[in-house]
Amino acid sequence: MPDSGGKAPSVHLAALPEVNSKWKNEDLARQWGKILDIRAEVTKALEEARAAKQIGHPLDAAVTISVKADDYNALQPYAGDLRSIFIVSKVSLLKDEKIDGGYESEDVEGLFIRIGSAPGEKCERCWVHETTVGTDSEHPSICDRCQKAILADS
Repeated sequence: MPDSGGKAPSVHLAALPEVNSKWKNEDLARQWGKILDIRAEVTKALEEARAAKQIGHPLDAAVTISVKADDYNALQPYAGDLRSIFIVSKVSLLKDEKIDGGYESEDVEGLFIRIGSAPGEKCERCWVHETTVGTDSEHPSICDRCQKAILADS
């Protein structure tokens, strides 16, 4: 590329831009730190379930998690997105309930996780197990979410 002057000799030597302090949100960073900690524990529970042949792939799983009230308050605003965050087909969120026969976290106090098989058929487009697969005669092998995406692209 032509030299435009004032550039570092390599992108690896270039400084990163300064972060605008107005964009920092420490509360949001803490909240997402907690979500990522819980996600790491869900991943451990999924691996245990895979090793025990309960599931073949994380998208085959329905996850039930129970957390303490403060963790519940961090997760609840994202309840509709948890299946995407955890990369599973279904997530149920409970508050302050002990789940018998499940995974109990050693790292996140009060976190219990149960892994089961996800209900519904596997969508051939997104691979998520969803009860809406097969409900549309025009697109019998995909879920409602994928049908909406396909129609939006048309």
